Amino acid sequence: MELQINQENFLSGFKKLQNVENRKAKERSEGFRYLHDTTTKRLAEGEEFKLDSLDFSKFTYDDLNEYLEYYEQVLRPRIDAANKLFNVIRQAGSVFSPGKRYY
Repeated sequence: MELQINQENFLSGFKKLQNVENRKAKERSEGFRYLHDTTTKRLAEGEEFKLDSLDFSKFTYDDLNEYLEYYEQVLRPRIDAANKLFNVIRQAGSVFSPGKRYY
């Protein structure tokens, strides 16, 4: 199944990334929520993330595996769809000349 990009699912999907899908957040482990808040959520909000800011005592190996599974199921398809979108935009941009008007 290919992820389609439109305004509604792109924006709602982005909000879900920021909030770890609130209805499911309580089902996630505390370590998972820590990883999400310090990585994905920060990046989604335009904040900087540095690996050395992670406190490795706040999550376990199981939390990390849970987060990697979340990445594969939720984040990767959205990242792949965004990459496709940006490639289309980049290719479209190569058609236009800066000095020429198209209207």
